[in-house]
Amino acid sequence: MVDVMFSLYFEDPLDNFAAMGVPQRAGNRVPRLCPFNTYPSRDGWLVISCGNDDQWRRVCGAMGRDDLGTDPDWGRMSWRITHHHEVDEIVAGWTATGTTAEIVGCLVAGGVAASAVHTIDDLMAWPHLHERAMIDTVEHPTLGPLPGLKAAGFPIKFSGSATGYHGPAALTGTHSRQILSDLLGLSDDVLDELETSGVISSGPVDRADEGN
Repeated sequence: MVDVMFSLYFEDPLDNFAAMGVPQRAGNRVPRLCPFNTYPSRDGWLVISCGNDDQWRRVCGAMGRDDLGTDPDWGRMSWRITHHHEVDEIVAGWTATGTTAEIVGCLVAGGVAASAVHTIDDLMAWPHLHERAMIDTVEHPTLGPLPGLKAAGFPIKFSGSATGYHGPAALTGTHSRQILSDLLGLSDDVLDELETSGVISSGPVDRADEGN
């Protein structure tokens, strides 16, 4: 996971930002592109990714500001990067006039990469995650499924074999004898002695019941 996150994080030359006069911290903005940021709508937030001048002209078309797309300054990525505050102010002023769905729909229809910023409620209601079995009901080993408590499903999927969780998490002590016997080679007599002396439990222990 660290390797994956680092590869995404280090896509920009962050180690050279200081020498380039670019702040290392830029919030949600991508410093080498403009506009590439999160913007408010009437009912939430959205992301717009503009990777070149042609895409900028498409953004301008969606905003009804074709003049900015052909302007000798605004029409150049290098100028927009340097003046990103002005660009973001214009774009945010437009996105705030509509709902997230309206603005994203308008941009995507015009060939611009854009997406809603989803809340946790949006994700929990997203059919895609349910179809991918990524939202599970939490199951207790003795109480069974716990209504209202959700957990992430198993993220690794294979076309030729089944994956997933085959049961709830084991109670403390469920596999003590198996582990100590198979991995450490302890005999049954030794394990019996450890149980008798209280070093290991004689069976699964529900920690939730220990205080009762």
